[in-house]
Amino acid sequence: MEWHRICCAVELSEAAAGVVRQAALLAARTGARLTIVHVDERAPHGPEPLFAPPAKPGRAGLGAGFRLVAWACEAESLGAGPVRTCRLVGRAVDEIPRFVAAEGCDLLVVGAPAGGALRRWLRAARTASLLRHAGCEVLVVPGAPIPARAA
Repeated sequence: MEWHRICCAVELSEAAAGVVRQAALLAARTGARLTIVHVDERAPHGPEPLFAPPAKPGRAGLGAGFRLVAWACEAESLGAGPVRTCRLVGRAVDEIPRFVAAEGCDLLVVGAPAGGALRRWLRAARTASLLRHAGCEVLVVPGAPIPARAA
């Protein structure tokens, strides 16, 4: 398969770093452009600054923009070329397909549901919706959360 534009949609968890790594390796192998996207479903007034300072010490306190940029740098170090980041506000099941269509992406990379049985069941519905409405091929990376509400 030949991909030119890859969208990697992630939540802000440690497990999402593995999803980004897989997308970066695919981009490096195929020469595709990679964009890492996070949808904040809780932000009422728009996105935070791209380089927001950490709210508290440690990775758990990193702002969304900072974490996305850190993952983009890691993806570039894996050979993915210049990597873009984008933080959207709204419902992930609406915003991700809209972004994929607007950007002309031909592959969407997301993580498979993880966590307890109830959490997996609730997130499976979100995965199914993304699969139905993505408008492109979808790669589900096992063992990592799919895009969801920011932690």
